[in-house]
Amino acid sequence: MVTKIRGLKDGPIKVAENDALGLTDYAEALCEFILSADTPITIGIQGDWGSGKSSMMYLIEQKLKADGQLQDKKLHTMWFNTWQFSQFNMSEKLSISLLSRFIDEMESLTVSKRRKESEAKKALRWIVASTVNILGADEVAKKVLEEAKPPKETSENIANLQVQLVELVDRTLTEANLDRIVVFIDDIDRLIPQKAVELLEALKLFLEIEGCVYVLACDYQVIVQGLRQKFGVGEAELKGRSFFDKIIQVPFKMPVNQYDTEGFCKKMLEHIGVAHKKSDIALYLALITYSAGFNPRTVKRLFNNLLLLKIVLDKKKALKADKVAKVNEKMRILFATLCLQNTFSPVYDYLHNYLQQLTITDGEAVSNTNQLFVELREPGKFAKLWQDVKTSETFFNQLADFIGVFFDAIQLQSDTAEAAAKTLNAAEIGTLKTILSFSGMVAVQEKPEQPTVTSDEIRQIRRLNRDLIKSVISELESRYKKELSQLSSTIFEGFRMYQPRYGDVELYTEAKSVVQPANEEFGFTIALTVDVGSPRHSDKGEKHIRHHLTDYYIQDFVPWFKKHLLTVFPTAKNSDEGYLLYEKVLPPETSREELDTAFKESAFELLDKLLPKLAQLYRGGKL
Repeated sequence: MVTKIRGLKDGPIKVAENDALGLTDYAEALCEFILSADTPITIGIQGDWGSGKSSMMYLIEQKLKADGQLQDKKLHTMWFNTWQFSQFNMSEKLSISLLSRFIDEMESLTVSKRRKESEAKKALRWIVASTVNILGADEVAKKVLEEAKPPKETSENIANLQVQLVELVDRTLTEANLDRIVVFIDDIDRLIPQKAVELLEALKLFLEIEGCVYVLACDYQVIVQGLRQKFGVGEAELKGRSFFDKIIQVPFKMPVNQYDTEGFCKKMLEHIGVAHKKSDIALYLALITYSAGFNPRTVKRLFNNLLLLKIVLDKKKALKADKVAKVNEKMRILFATLCLQNTFSPVYDYLHNYLQQLTITDGEAVSNTNQLFVELREPGKFAKLWQDVKTSETFFNQLADFIGVFFDAIQLQSDTAEAAAKTLNAAEIGTLKTILSFSGMVAVQEKPEQPTVTSDEIRQIRRLNRDLIKSVISELESRYKKELSQLSSTIFEGFRMYQPRYGDVELYTEAKSVVQPANEEFGFTIALTVDVGSPRHSDKGEKHIRHHLTDYYIQDFVPWFKKHLLTVFPTAKNSDEGYLLYEKVLPPETSREELDTAFKESAFELLDKLLPKLAQLYRGGKL
């Protein structure tokens, strides 16, 4: 029999049997409090978006209905969900709608016993319409008010409404034989903060009635923002907590830190049919903790993404166990990459690009990858990514904690080396590379479309770059033999080739030479660079030629350049790296032959001016 695998719906828990978070005990405690507390009373269920507030309220309602009968306390529950108002720009109707809904609900419990109840309902609706200036009703309500032509002032109508609501509730409790009415108001934190405050004001003004209990899903910070928007002052002046306390007598904060996270993860994995061992659960939990944090809605989303990719890998025959990795290990690694992608997307992109260019059989590549993970766990050392990401120190500190767990998650049992737990072998890196190639399908963020470059193409680019630079160095040594002989080897070491290590996302290669003057406290590097589409310089595969002089240890280089070389290179651009003497951007379709020709011509044109001038300065004792 094939097990039916289902995705996880983003909806609240409605029955205790489905409670995987351990909310039931708290719901039972709140239920007992609601049944025994004096009324009126308002309970605020506080928590972040997605933390389980709606689930808590549904569990409370379920328990109330069961325990109320056991304790011989008959009660009635009703719901008011603000979601529709925040979705369809109906927030102006919110307070009016709450009162109207409350009236309808009360009358529905007694209407069969009173012949003239419809007249009372009509009168109450007229009174509601008369409060538009305070409650912010829309044009429709204002029209009702004009047609009704109330003979009383607004303040009198408000007082009258309060009296009639009390009478209505009292009559409902008596005729329906109810002990209390419990009203659940959900999704207040989805409202514009100012409208959330107005809703609470209406609740306090009109519905603080004996026999009523209100359970609200709210967030203290939303109320503070609403008070600030409405009155234009800060929290200190408003004394926001005083306002909060007047309306909500019993605040209850969602016990996120007490959730049964292990049970929740286990149930999620079983629900979506993901193979796992007991020891895997701790890694799943740690990955969540150090990335998104344990928010039930976010965690469900991660597991839904995991299910989708599991199905894809099944179709691609990439999930079967092999000599390298077992199914549970592959799923664990896949989940780790999803957590990385969800919280540290720049690092995910960097790692993905790095691995896709890597030749795993290369021993140096394996060593470099292990070194990369060391750097990722030490934020200060990962300077290159810091420069590219331009983000906060907090981001990198959190990243360092996460990478430690990520590194544990990608370890494979098949690696039996003595230092297996401290390093990655080629097989582990290869498995991570394969899984990373799939996980990008559930990325949310839009990224600039990058040209697709295969590993073979990268190797070809690097080889052609090396051939070009070697050719230029060989030619310039013969072409500028006279000038080079006039420069002492102690201050000019000649040109050498530099190319980033294989696996780096950079696709440039340089001819470089260091100039170290004998009588000056500065030095600089001559760099002739060809760049075939490095991501940080190219969105669509453009090719770059850049020639520059880079000051590499003391700022005295700048005035020296201005004094001796600015007349030779009047268009040079001063930058953080020194002086950019030449730059050219060629379109992606530029052929390799055209690129090589353009590079050589520009390099020799520049050196025709630079090397004779350096030789002259050296002879004159100025270098």
